[in-house]
Amino acid sequence: MLEENNIENFENIPFEETEKYGFLNGFYLSVLMLIKSPGEFYSKMHINKGLRFPVLFVLIMLSINVFFTGFYINTGLIDSPAEQLKAAMQENPDLVDPDSEIMKTEIKDPTILDLFKNLLLNFVLFYILVWVWHFSLSMAGASVNGYEATFRILAYSMVTSLVAIIPFSNPFFNILVYLWWIYLIYIGITEAHEVSKKLAVKGMLLSIFSSFILLVFVFSLAM
Repeated sequence: MLEENNIENFENIPFEETEKYGFLNGFYLSVLMLIKSPGEFYSKMHINKGLRFPVLFVLIMLSINVFFTGFYINTGLIDSPAEQLKAAMQENPDLVDPDSEIMKTEIKDPTILDLFKNLLLNFVLFYILVWVWHFSLSMAGASVNGYEATFRILAYSMVTSLVAIIPFSNPFFNILVYLWWIYLIYIGITEAHEVSKKLAVKGMLLSIFSSFILLVFVFSLAM
């Protein structure tokens, strides 16, 4: 049975204490902490407990995101991200060549195989993102407690993937989710890397810029 405990009594995040809280209850309590008290969550999170639980958390969140999104696209409740992007580009023909391959590509509803491919791709992209962020944070002097702390910060920030349960998607909504994700990472950096808010912001700005450059590079290859 799922029971909400006083978060002040946790010595570590419940998801990583399955013997004490159980898997489902620990997962539920950890998600609840991330949503209601991210500062408490990251302050309780140990930074040297290994990557098994963070990796499992990422896989759960990505699976929820991929499969709910795929289901809603197939049922016509929402447009796929590719359709939204294509529609946005069609509204700005000066920015994208109408005869480019990406504009000619026919967008089909995802199959089960496509969903598993997307899950694998998103997991690989997550690892790449962690390395980009950790390198950028290191350059800014904001990765005091090492790679594992950075991995854990970004892994548990993926709780934002739960919004995929909601059958709704548009650019404005996606921006709000992105800002929530950025906020969780900011809290995580200040708590897990134990740096000042100013240094955390500096590291995040460099990380976001690096991620943007990488995104532009990948997008240019796709075109």
